[in-house]
Amino acid sequence: MKRHLVCAAAFVVGLVFAGTQARADVKEGPYIGVFGSDVFQRHAEVNQDSGPNGKAHFDNGWAFGGSVGYKFDYAWRPEVEVSYRRNDVDQIKAGGSEVSTGDRLSSLAIMGNVYYDILVSRWIPYIGVGAGMARVKADYDNFDSDKDWVFAYQFMAGLSYAIVPNLRIRLGYKFFGTRHAKFDTFETGNTSHNIELGLLGTF
Repeated sequence: MKRHLVCAAAFVVGLVFAGTQARADVKEGPYIGVFGSDVFQRHAEVNQDSGPNGKAHFDNGWAFGGSVGYKFDYAWRPEVEVSYRRNDVDQIKAGGSEVSTGDRLSSLAIMGNVYYDILVSRWIPYIGVGAGMARVKADYDNFDSDKDWVFAYQFMAGLSYAIVPNLRIRLGYKFFGTRHAKFDTFETGNTSHNIELGLLGTF
């Protein structure tokens, strides 16, 4: 009997402790976030108006951004995010040949995101989805450039940790993509895998 009482007491204490931990990040209110990313740009089809179509291969790139949103009690976080990402072109394969270039592809995105936090403890898994517009820019060797505004979308998942009740550190994955960007003489795809590290603070 004593053993059962001890087990029951330990169980109750565990629940209280877990509840305390889970309430570490439940404050409702506005927040701001910042992040930096390692960007793995996927190979992109390049469709030219004249000449053979090809595929662009990219070096790993980088991104940074920030967000402003509102965190509701326990779960949902709608926000507006602005981000910039850039990747240099390693080479373009077209017509059976490979051409190394000094070109690069970048994008400035304005996104509306919705996140769902799973508040089980100070460790907070999350998922999210976003949509918006991106200005995709192609810079060339000769210092010329083309730009196009296109629809953009993204999917997010990751894990954050409540350092203190109003501040999280997070590590996450983001898949970012846009419709084909159309330039003067060609169009190209634009999708990437992003590994993010960031902070989120609630007021």
